[in-house]
Amino acid sequence: MRCARIKKTIAFVASVGEAKYAGAAQRKVSLSWAPGEVIVGVHYLLQVAVPNTYFHITTAYSILRHNGVDVGKFDYLGWMNFLHA
Repeated sequence: MRCARIKKTIAFVASVGEAKYAGAAQRKVSLSWAPGEVIVGVHYLLQVAVPNTYFHITTAYSILRHNGVDVGKFDYLGWMNFLHA
């Protein structure tokens, strides 16, 4: 079930063409939990999408750690593009 949902989400994201993002920063976004209110795309990204994503990633990480999964800071941060001195 979960793998199917992830695959479906990836397929949807891949199906959205680049042109759909044109002007997205100023496009009005309606929020289901705030009927009658709108927010522009850039504010939605910075005030809703990024914090919500951060919350869910951090929560999943904490649940994994709590349940004994051997994950650490670099598993969370991912690969880093270091410059060699």
